[in-house]
Amino acid sequence: MSRENHAKFLDRLRPHMSEEDLVRTDCAYIQTKYGHRNQSRDSGERYFEHPRAVALIVIDELGIYDPEIIQACLMHDMLEDSYLLDELRMKFFASQTTVDIVVGTSMPPIDKEKFPSKQARLDYYHDQIKNASFRVKLVKLADRLHNCRTLNGCTLEKRRRKTEETILHYLPLIKDIHKEEPDIANIFEREFELAIVNLEL
Repeated sequence: MSRENHAKFLDRLRPHMSEEDLVRTDCAYIQTKYGHRNQSRDSGERYFEHPRAVALIVIDELGIYDPEIIQACLMHDMLEDSYLLDELRMKFFASQTTVDIVVGTSMPPIDKEKFPSKQARLDYYHDQIKNASFRVKLVKLADRLHNCRTLNGCTLEKRRRKTEETILHYLPLIKDIHKEEPDIANIFEREFELAIVNLEL
C-alpha cells in the first residue's frame, strides 16, 4: 500500500467534490499541516497525522464526502493548538458551516471568571458537545475514535483517564448519531468497541 500523502488525499476526493470545494479542502489541508508543523503526539508521531487520520475515518470508513465535514475534521484542533487560525482567518477560505463545526468541536478559550477550574471548563465542553449539531458530534466521534486507536502510545494513566471519559461522555453520542444515520452509528459502535478492547489497560 502506498504511503498517504497530500496528492493521494485529494485524489480520493476529486470524483466527489466540485472544483471549488476541492480548493477549499486543499486550503484546509495546507493550513492544518502548517499550523501543526512543530507539534508531535505522545507517541512521537508528527501531530498532523492525527487530523488527517480523522478526515480519513470520515472518508474511507464512513463513506462521507461532505466537504465541510472533511475540512472541519482537518482543522478540528486548530483553534486550540495552533496560533495560525482563529475564526476570522478561517472565514477567508472556509464556509460559515465549517467554521461552526470547528468551533463546536473546540474547547472554549481559558476564562478564569467563567471557568474557575480546569474541570469546570471540561464540564462545559462536554455539555457543548452533548448539545451540538449532528455534524459536530460526527467530527468529535471520529476524532475520539482515532485517539482511542492510538492511546497505547500514551501513559497508562492517560489511557485509563481517556477511556473512562470516552465511555462516559462520547459513546452516548452514538445514540444521537443513530437517529439520523443508523449505519454510521453502527460503524462507530463497532469500531469504538474494537479500539477499547485493544487498549493496554
